[in-house]
Amino acid sequence: MKATELRIGNYVNLYGTVATIQRADFYEGELKHGIAIDSGKPIQLTEEWLLKFGFMKMNTLDEPDEKFYINGGLTVRLYKGKIKPYFFLPKDRNIDYVHQLQNLYFALTGNELEIKEK
Repeated sequence: MKATELRIGNYVNLYGTVATIQRADFYEGELKHGIAIDSGKPIQLTEEWLLKFGFMKMNTLDEPDEKFYINGGLTVRLYKGKIKPYFFLPKDRNIDYVHQLQNLYFALTGNELEIKEK
């Protein structure tokens, strides 16, 4: 896990326990108490975490191994243990500016949205 992947409020595993990253935890690329950010472990996303975050379970009739969870404009598909996101903006939300699209794209893909040279 890289420091660039973390934001204030993220949950990580430190010393085998769930911790929340806070603004005061950062000090020149390290967490307080000399814990390197890179030593933190990511937490596996599971059905339990989706429910903790307030996602509502939507059952499907067609596929018994497939479940959908919804929270706001984000729908998550759980199929045979694999999680895939689907993103829909709520009706009252728009993307009006280039930077909003860039930030959304980066948040969903981890890549920068750049102009392609012809």
